[in-house]
Amino acid sequence: MLLLLGSRCVYQKNKGGLAVLDIKAKNDSFFAKQLWNIHLKFDSFWIRWVDHYYIPHISIWFFDVKKTTSPLWKSIFSLRNKMIEQCRGISAVQQMLSSWHSGSGSFTANAYDLFRYKANHVQWASMV
Repeated sequence: MLLLLGSRCVYQKNKGGLAVLDIKAKNDSFFAKQLWNIHLKFDSFWIRWVDHYYIPHISIWFFDVKKTTSPLWKSIFSLRNKMIEQCRGISAVQQMLSSWHSGSGSFTANAYDLFRYKANHVQWASMV
């Protein structure tokens, strides 16, 4: 049944959906968090390894992936490119990610809200 409904099942109930978690949007929110951690050079073993091995002399914002790059990296950079295109520039993306990092709510919750499907409010939701 959920497969037949497609993306509509991930809408909130008051938007006419079933309020099922949007796994793709949740996954993208975690990729956005990793992108921001790499940008900040967050002090973790993985980020230090990435900085040393993959991007020692270039910013994460200007790094290009290769054919041999892992699927994880390809996903992070694909999201980076989509965000740059949507926000029309690297500085706008950095500003948005920075506001998520320092603003109210968690980073991934703010990112999830941006990436999830949106729909208009439906009047009949409270009757169902």
